Order: sequence, then C-alpha cells, then structure tokens
Amino acid sequence: MPRALIYRVRARIALEAAELDLTARPALPVPNREVLAGARSRARGHGYASAMILFACGISVAGALSWSRSANERDLITRDVVAAHIRGLLQGNAVQVASLDTHTVKPWFAGRLEFTPVVNDLTAEGFRLAGGRLDYVGGRRVAVLIYMRQLHQVSVFTWPGAGEVSPIRAAPDGFNVVCWRHNGMAFWAIRISPKRS
Repeated sequence: MPRALIYRVRARIALEAAELDLTARPALPVPNREVLAGARSRARGHGYASAMILFACGISVAGALSWSRSANERDLITRDVVAAHIRGLLQGNAVQVASLDTHTVKPWFAGRLEFTPVVNDLTAEGFRLAGGRLDYVGGRRVAVLIYMRQLHQVSVFTWPGAGEVSPIRAAPDGFNVVCWRHNGMAFWAIRISPKRS
C-alpha cells in the first residue's frame, strides 16, 4: 500500500472517532437572554443581601464594643470615686474649703481647675453643704462637693462631661453611687449605704 493512502486512512479514522466522541456527549443548553438576565438579577440580589448582612454585623460589633468600652470606663471611674471617697473619710481631709455658703465654695475652685463646678444649695432637700476639695478621678483633676445628710457624708464629684445621661445607680462595696450628666457636666454622688452604717 502506498504511504499516502495509509496516512489518508489514518486521518479519516481519527476524524470519525472525533465526531463520534462529540455526538456521545450531551449538548449543553445555550441560555437565552431572559435566563441570563434572571441569573444576573438573582446574583445582584444575593450580593445586596450579603452586603446588608455584613453592614448589620459591622454595626452590631461596633455597638457592642462601644457599650463594652463605656461600661468598662464607668466601672473604672466608679472604683476611683469609691477610693477617693474612702480616702477622704480615712485621712480626715474630706474638706479643703469648709463653708456652708455656695458663694464661698464655688470661687475657691477658681484657678485650681480648668472649669467652674456647679455648687448648689440643697439644704431644702435635706443635704447641708459642708465644703469642697480637689481630687483625682479617671485621670483628671475634679471638684468634690461635700454635703451632709444627718450623720452621713455625701461626696459629689464633678467635671466637664458632654451629653445628657439619666442617673445610673450602682452599689459597689456597700456604697450607693449615682452618676449622671447634665448641662455639660458629669456628676458622681456617693455615700455609705444605710444598710452598712
């Protein structure tokens, strides 16, 4: 047999084998435009839903971190306030300026602090002003106003604080602590719990 004939026969057999292989496989459907458009809109919808879920998760995490940081800061300040109150009671220096007059106590803080504390006369409510002092709470110098209610000393710590916060109560180590913010000032009032006295 001539060599050219052998090559043509082999080529023809290979061609027919290739055609048989293609016909044996199932043909893939070719999607039309409507099917492609639906698939794209579903993909966009899933992408939008995924983005919203990620956004909501991010907001939740940020809120939880903010709340946790705020609670931790409040706990640290509460400890500082309790320690400063006890220190004042133990060392006998609870009052650095002794006066029943708000007009004597308030000016005493001038030049000693970067702010002017609010000094109220609360005698009508049963709290007699005894005076004031300086202390250190939460990494800052603060004003402490000392009021007496019967035999109990109430220390009111105050410093600048933004925003309005309704009173929050705590009872660490047998003390009553109330903190709030009003008119750009933070207030922390503390006294020994009546159950402990």
